[in-house]
Amino acid sequence: MSTTLWHDIPTHPARPQVSTSSKCDVVIVGAGFTGLWTAFWLTQLDPTLEIVIVEKEYVGFGASGRNGGWFSALFPASLDKVASVSSRDAAIGLYRAMMNNIKATGEVLADNSIDCDWRHDGTYNFARSNAQLQRAQEEISYFRSWGFTKTDIDLLHPDEISVPITNLKGSLFTPHCASIHPFKLVTQLAKFLESRGVKIYEKSAATEIQPKQIRVQGFEIEADFVIRATEAYTSLLPREKRTVAPIYSFMIATEVLSHETIERLHLNGATFADMRNLVIYGQVTRDNRIAFGGRGAPYRFGSKISPSYENNQHVSERNFAILHEMLPDIGDVTFTHQWAGVLGIYRDWFPRVSFEAETGFGYAGGYVGDGVGSSALAGKTLAHLITQTESDLTDLPWLNRPIRRWEIEPLRYLGISFGLRAMTLADVEERITNRPSVIGRLMSPLIGH
Repeated sequence: MSTTLWHDIPTHPARPQVSTSSKCDVVIVGAGFTGLWTAFWLTQLDPTLEIVIVEKEYVGFGASGRNGGWFSALFPASLDKVASVSSRDAAIGLYRAMMNNIKATGEVLADNSIDCDWRHDGTYNFARSNAQLQRAQEEISYFRSWGFTKTDIDLLHPDEISVPITNLKGSLFTPHCASIHPFKLVTQLAKFLESRGVKIYEKSAATEIQPKQIRVQGFEIEADFVIRATEAYTSLLPREKRTVAPIYSFMIATEVLSHETIERLHLNGATFADMRNLVIYGQVTRDNRIAFGGRGAPYRFGSKISPSYENNQHVSERNFAILHEMLPDIGDVTFTHQWAGVLGIYRDWFPRVSFEAETGFGYAGGYVGDGVGSSALAGKTLAHLITQTESDLTDLPWLNRPIRRWEIEPLRYLGISFGLRAMTLADVEERITNRPSVIGRLMSPLIGH
């Protein structure tokens, strides 16, 4: 059994480690999507800036190289939640910015010859029970009440859907998603940045991150601007244990499917999920596999992160069983890869961008598993703030939100574990009652809705 499917491509030779103290204009901690996109937009807005990126492991080591490859407009906090801390117009503006970000990023990648298997074919969210269909209908009504039209999200009748999904009652469909090869994107972005003079150091762990200065392996890097782009790994930093909760999401990838099978699936480059409470997600890759993932892995006491947590045969087999039950037309195939990525969640389930003009310190993250697209917008926003570029992005209501820290242990462990278990039970409840889950509705306010 192999590990991460996305890593089955040639990678860049090991980059140098930090070996001396230095000064620069901008130093970014973390060579994932947030850090790389921040550097990318800085090179576009001010090519004279001297930019340094330091990475504890290697480019794309974390969630940026291990996710499901959905470049989506999904935002984990509901429109009501966003409006409650801003306004109705601001909430709509944030969701619109997420949607517009998809097409705009595709154009940027094409213009700069950055190849990541980009396919902008949208997302199906299948309703496969009466309870799921009712929830899909409620979601459509909700988005219509906020002014979003069929061009943003629609509810399709089974007759309009060619995908051979079992028990199909209908499907939500949004065009605002592209499927990608995430590790290709992260490695290609890094190579592009290096061609523009950005210095990237690997195996260089930052032990102190503060305004104007970071410390890396006993050396100091001074900069006018310091950006922390460490996502779930923020919880490993001193004094940040309770800032984000790291939660694992597990994935599998099937063996290569035949061309006949791929044609029967009718998915092309569209990503897919269903309306269950415990999140699942999938895509057909360019090399004709299905990459498929799901949540539900246990939270680790004390917000611990370890490679030893990334191999959970039970969760992998459960995900494969779900996939095969949804799409029996894939036939008698096996899964050849299984892996995990760790995502970051703020206590209010609300991603944020933060920047202090006085100190030059900023950060972004807490994407709740939807960071492939959000990180691109966050990086662009940080770059606009650093260069003082006038932009609508710098007025979006995810900027400079105060942080509510997670509870101390064991309360954190008990609360998160209960939440994961509750969403599993919500799906069991719906199978029994054939109605939208009461448990799910009760949990909704606790997870940003």
